[in-house]
Amino acid sequence: MNLAILKKDLKLSLFRPSLLFLFSLVSLYLGVQYFYQLGLFSQMVQKSYSFGGTSLLENLWAPYFGQINMILLFVSPFVVSKAFGEEQRQDAMLSLLASPLSSWQIVLQKFLGGWIQLLLLCSLVFLFPVFSLVMFKAPYLPELFSGYLALILLSAFYTAIALFAGSLFKSFLMSGIFSVLLNIMTWSIGIFFRDLIQFERFDWVESLWIGKHLTNLFVANISLNSIYFFIAGVFFFLFLSYQMIEQVERG
Repeated sequence: MNLAILKKDLKLSLFRPSLLFLFSLVSLYLGVQYFYQLGLFSQMVQKSYSFGGTSLLENLWAPYFGQINMILLFVSPFVVSKAFGEEQRQDAMLSLLASPLSSWQIVLQKFLGGWIQLLLLCSLVFLFPVFSLVMFKAPYLPELFSGYLALILLSAFYTAIALFAGSLFKSFLMSGIFSVLLNIMTWSIGIFFRDLIQFERFDWVESLWIGKHLTNLFVANISLNSIYFFIAGVFFFLFLSYQMIEQVERG
């Protein structure tokens, strides 16, 4: 299988000084935040004389995973949207389409290149909860696995959105801004229905809201519906990216 595009994107991206600096900065910030919250959590536990798993999830890990989500929401567009933007800005899209690869292969390799970058960031910041396991009597591995699964699915979702945004604009800045707006929209629509219209009148909306599925995974409530939601969302935005590439190819 020809993975030339994926190899080229990773080679150009993973060793880019700006990316390494960004990942280091984000990791430092989240590390400080995590261990600060861990200190507060330890004080709370000493007062209650309990290391309860539910308390650990609700008061430490779930809020930390929520912070990672907020970082990904704003960082992923500017990490991933370059994938198509570079080709469009350099007028290299037509030559890319003239390669033996199909439009779907191009989209999937661009997606994998961006996803791997975000997975690297998620893996770095996920080390903090793993290292802190030595403080707890029980390993709580299922809870950690669920949290990491949520980050894997979430990073794929944001990558697909950023890739679609990158296929729309030649400007890297415009692609990033549009991608951030799409990310925020996926959250705000659900919040709008929850707080202003109430889910009880529109039960189907809750099943389409990213916040509901992400919260379930963060608190180790793994369901196939949540996994299906993220997979469907990824393929939806990949399909939109594919349509944009096909439109360029048709001229």
